[in-house]
Amino acid sequence: VTDTSATRTITMPLAPTTGQEWTVKDVGLLAGTNNITINGNGWNIISDASAATYVINTNGGSAEIFFTGTEFLII
Repeated sequence: VTDTSATRTITMPLAPTTGQEWTVKDVGLLAGTNNITINGNGWNIISDASAATYVINTNGGSAEIFFTGTEFLII
């Protein structure tokens, strides 16, 4: 994701397949200013807690995402 001029939202698939994986990375190195929000599209995203979204807010940050069949898991 290039985020050099504005915040970005990545929306996960509505009907993902169990076991699918994705990586979202801040290649613009500006997520500290222009956050990248990952939207679960109706599925929970589990990191430290359960939420509808996950935010990358550090420059060069990334998230590896795995679909368990019932939720997205940040690994």
